[in-house]
Amino acid sequence: MKEEKVSIGSRIRIMREAKGMKQEEIAEITGISQQMYSKYENDTSKLTVEKLEKIAEALGMESGELLSSEGSYTFNIMHNDTGNGVVIHQATSNPNDTKYIAMLEESVKRLQQLLDKNGITY
Repeated sequence: MKEEKVSIGSRIRIMREAKGMKQEEIAEITGISQQMYSKYENDTSKLTVEKLEKIAEALGMESGELLSSEGSYTFNIMHNDTGNGVVIHQATSNPNDTKYIAMLEESVKRLQQLLDKNGITY
């Protein structure tokens, strides 16, 4: 099993998608152009602390939540006898942290919808 680290841009995208928001919405709330916001999510432009704080606030989070390993997601890409798959693990020091659990569950639902939409069995 191969474990991949999730970049800050990917974390932001995951949280945005888990909240059912579009890039345009976050851009409008934060005052960041949609093009620049897209660059942040794709890790093609570096975030300033000020921009990170604005994005976190738009997502209803603290900027530290996007930076810390607490509450972060680890994606394990599996290639096994039963086929390809993605397993999402969530690391948090408090297993009863409903905010993180809810975001994880929503991310899994959205991933399943994308897989179904593209005809990929899981």
